[in-house]
Amino acid sequence: LITSKFTRIANCARRKGTMSRNCKIYVGNLSSRADERDLEEIFDRYGKIRRIDIKTGFGFVEFYDDRDAEDAIKGEDGQDLLGRRLQVEEARGGRGRGGGGDRGDRGGGGGSRYGGSRYKWRLRVENLDSRTSWQDLKDFARKAGDVAYTDVSTNRGKKMGVIEYTNESDMLYALKELDDTRLDGKYVRLKEEGGGDSRDSRSRSPKRSSRRDRSRSRSRSDSRDDRKSKKRRDDDEKDEKDDDRRRDDDKEEKSRDKYDDEKDRRRDEKEDDRDDDGEREERYRD
Repeated sequence: LITSKFTRIANCARRKGTMSRNCKIYVGNLSSRADERDLEEIFDRYGKIRRIDIKTGFGFVEFYDDRDAEDAIKGEDGQDLLGRRLQVEEARGGRGRGGGGDRGDRGGGGGSRYGGSRYKWRLRVENLDSRTSWQDLKDFARKAGDVAYTDVSTNRGKKMGVIEYTNESDMLYALKELDDTRLDGKYVRLKEEGGGDSRDSRSRSPKRSSRRDRSRSRSRSDSRDDRKSKKRRDDDEKDEKDDDRRRDDDKEEKSRDKYDDEKDRRRDEKEDDRDDDGEREERYRD
């Protein structure tokens, strides 16, 4: 963990001279009532924060990882804080992230800051381990592409999460490569939220060749799923055997402890009996 932290700092330092990569972001149009705690509450969910510096009407937030800074720009530029629309961009004159497609995808900044979907390429993640945090999920999701947002929650004792990608191709790649793979020791399932009907309708075709292609595609997909399922079963069986072995070891250890305790108890009783016999013998001689 310490090595990873300093690696991120070093990577950030090397990139500070470029315009497209920066760990430090500028937060403009701040209300006079905004303080460091307000900025921490907003930006802490994007990644580990290194420093927050507030001036009159604006401020700076520095992350350890430049990817977290990029995600914060995409997610918070144009959002409302204490009645003021924030201007969030790269610090030191870096080009802003608010123009073009990003603002369009956000749809005017509607929805809740922590629950609203700003991008339409959104996945639901099921079967998360209770230890998994949104940071863990974000690192996991980045294996497939550019992540805009992650969050985790617990509902009726089940941990689940959401991932938002900045583009469709990364989302589809995540569905292909990350679904039914391990995160924190558990196999997670990824499912798309919305946007699936249009693809399904485009894939429908009366042509025989298309049906054959879909059949071959399903066959390859089924084969890949079978391999994943077999590996998952093998891993589950191995984990179950390990658990049985640990339970047997615990049971054997408890049995040994019980035997040792009983042995000590009997030895103590014999010593007590000898002491009692000695006392009776002394009284008899007296």
